[in-house]
Amino acid sequence: MSTQIIECKIVDSNRKVLGSLTVWAFATGEFEFTGDFLSFMDEWSQESHRFSCLFDRTAKLRSRFAREGTSIWGTEVTDQPAIAYLEHMRIKPKYCNQGIGSWVLKQIWLPEEGVKMVNTDFLFVQPGALVEEFPPHDPFEPDPHREAKLAISDRITQSCQRNGFRRVGATSYFCLSFDPNHASRCIPITEDAKFVEDATRSKGELVGMLARGAMPW
Repeated sequence: MSTQIIECKIVDSNRKVLGSLTVWAFATGEFEFTGDFLSFMDEWSQESHRFSCLFDRTAKLRSRFAREGTSIWGTEVTDQPAIAYLEHMRIKPKYCNQGIGSWVLKQIWLPEEGVKMVNTDFLFVQPGALVEEFPPHDPFEPDPHREAKLAISDRITQSCQRNGFRRVGATSYFCLSFDPNHASRCIPITEDAKFVEDATRSKGELVGMLARGAMPW
C-alpha cells in the first residue's frame, strides 16, 4: 500500500515563503481485492475517517453521489490509481486575498500548466477554518469562535468554487477535475449543489467491519 503525504512550501520567484500546502495521496488498487479501505482510513485520523465516508470499502465513490446534488460525479472519480485530498493550504496572513491560492492550483495541479503531484485527475477538499489557528475551548461549552470559523469556511468555500471545485453530492466535500471537459466544469457557481448533510458510515458497513475484526479499536 503506497500512501504519500506531500508537503510543499509555496514560494515566489525570489524564493520568499508565502505559505504551505499538504496533500494526502492514497494508492487504491489493492482495496479492490482486500475490501478494507474504510478500516485503513480509520487508522489515520478523525479527518481521514470522515473523508472515507464518501467511499465504499473498495475505495470507490459511493453511487449515491452520482444521484445527489448536481449528479456530476461518477465512477470516473475513483477509477484512478490514487485518491488525492487537499489536507490544507495555508497562506501567510499578509499575503492573503492576493490570488495566491488560485496561482498555486494553476501552477501545480493543472496538467496543462504544471506537474501533477499524484497520479489522478481529481482532487478532493473539505473547505474550512484551520482549528489550530483558534484557541482551544471547552468542548462542553458553546464555541466562542464559531461565527469566525463559519465566516472563514464560507470564504474558503467560495474561493474553491472560483477555482473549479464543485460539491460532491450534498456534502461539505468538494472535488476538482483536472479535465477541462469534465461535466463539473460546466456547472456555474450559482448552480452548484447546496450543503444538506455529510456522508456517514451505514450500519451495514459498521457491522461488516466488526464481523471481519476490522474496527480501528
